[in-house]
Amino acid sequence: MQIFPDWNSLDSVRNWHTIFQVAGIALLALVIMAEMAPFRFGQRKDSLIAQHEATFVADEKAHEAARMRQSREIDALAAALGETNRKLAEIERVHPMRHLNQAQKQALSASLASQPKGKFTIMASAGVVDAREYAEEIAGVFRAAGWTVQVESGVFMENDASGAWVAARGTIGAAVPPIGQAIYNALKSADIPIRPSAFRDNNIPDGEDAMLKIGSPAAASR
Repeated sequence: MQIFPDWNSLDSVRNWHTIFQVAGIALLALVIMAEMAPFRFGQRKDSLIAQHEATFVADEKAHEAARMRQSREIDALAAALGETNRKLAEIERVHPMRHLNQAQKQALSASLASQPKGKFTIMASAGVVDAREYAEEIAGVFRAAGWTVQVESGVFMENDASGAWVAARGTIGAAVPPIGQAIYNALKSADIPIRPSAFRDNNIPDGEDAMLKIGSPAAASR
């Protein structure tokens, strides 16, 4: 051991003994840490993997529950739509939807071509399935002929709110305004069902003298 300086010095040997003791303890501690660290990190790794898997499973269950709930809602909507279509088909069977055929459209256009242009409102019964669409078809032909026509939906207070009729401003017995007569003549010439006389109504839109009302199809053959 002569390679160590002061090998024969008591103080030097004591110092080196202390140094090697401390170094040995430090090395032993490092060895223990080297053994414990993988074990602890392995435990932590397993814990994190378990947490991740638990979260993944919980998310999958939540997504599956959402998919099932969405599927049930879609099935319910499909069932409701099917029932609605069935009811509409039944209504269509009992009360066929009114539409202007091509011959009526052509005849109405021909009649309007020889008349001055006017402005009026078509009021469609809000409680009748086909009233608004039927009103829009009639309005479309008038508009194509240069008329200004507005379509609205409303609740009728008449005792008989079936068929189509001209409502004119003024009192009973007074002459029908020219525009009211023009509307009636045009529809009649196209064989579009309309009541033969104008009814008095003071709820005509401002600036207009007459309007066309579309009710239920029950009296469409009048």
